[in-house]
Amino acid sequence: MIGDGMGMPVETMSRAKIIEVFGPGGVRDFVDPVQTRIEDTRHMRPGDTTDDWQLTKVVLISIIRTGGWNQERAILAHVDALRSTTFGWGKGSVSAVQEIIDGLRDGRSPPTPKPKQGLGNGVIMKVAPLAHFHALMQHHGQTENLKLLVAYTKELGAITHSDPRAWISAFAIASLITRCVLHAGEARIEDRHIFALARNVGLIERCFVDNPSRRVLEELIGNVPYCTHGSSYLHERFGSGFTALETLPFTIGTFLRHQKDFESGVLEAVNAGGDTDTNASIVGALIGATVGIEGIPRKWREFRPEYKEALSLGEELCGLFVGERIEA
Repeated sequence: MIGDGMGMPVETMSRAKIIEVFGPGGVRDFVDPVQTRIEDTRHMRPGDTTDDWQLTKVVLISIIRTGGWNQERAILAHVDALRSTTFGWGKGSVSAVQEIIDGLRDGRSPPTPKPKQGLGNGVIMKVAPLAHFHALMQHHGQTENLKLLVAYTKELGAITHSDPRAWISAFAIASLITRCVLHAGEARIEDRHIFALARNVGLIERCFVDNPSRRVLEELIGNVPYCTHGSSYLHERFGSGFTALETLPFTIGTFLRHQKDFESGVLEAVNAGGDTDTNASIVGALIGATVGIEGIPRKWREFRPEYKEALSLGEELCGLFVGERIEA
């Protein structure tokens, strides 16, 4: 939620343009929208959120209301969300859910591929609740089956995205979030963990990506540890744009650079430009899973009264397992 609100004002702007507007330090806090390409954003207030939080909440509430992951419940939740607002949604997600409404597909299988659609960030940006649910299941001894997380993310991706690499990228982030939750407070995520993640992703690609030339995620993830010695180099190597092929390695690399520093990691993601709200949301999810509530600056988590909603929903998710409230 914080990452979305922090990145919203400069989404689509380049790194150079952000520095030109805000100076060498770039964005340092919640600000008024300054980008000019997205008309609906121009009149928003500092800290307002967009589709990244809206659809993350859709997944989160569907899990809470069902008491677990259920694709049918998630499909209905996406339909309700589209009828509420499509602000910030990608064209592919809009058309995919509209097809469900029109009875052209049921949402259990991916939509028909269309040119320049299907590989956006619509799955990767909303996968965090699924990752936390899976981590809680493991923590309470209900499962240690990685195949289950693969199945969950595959079902989530089928609702809106035709390219399997969209949900496989989401699986990679969900897998990393799960590890961060289960090992919070312990040693940092090391390069060997990223290489192991790359191998797992490669296995999944070989199962679900038909064209061998399109099986690129394993290599992208495997290259991340070699590119984290500078933010500029990370950005130049992978980009920070609007497809999962850029977002996945860029956000993992930014997280590795700032594993226990929420503020620095989120701001670095924002100031890289491109899909700033999504990138900052994912980096925030990864670092937040590592450091917990107290590792998130109070000035940010209390910036808007609405931000309490994220904590409240998080408490409900944990309550599915332990019936206790998170200590804020």
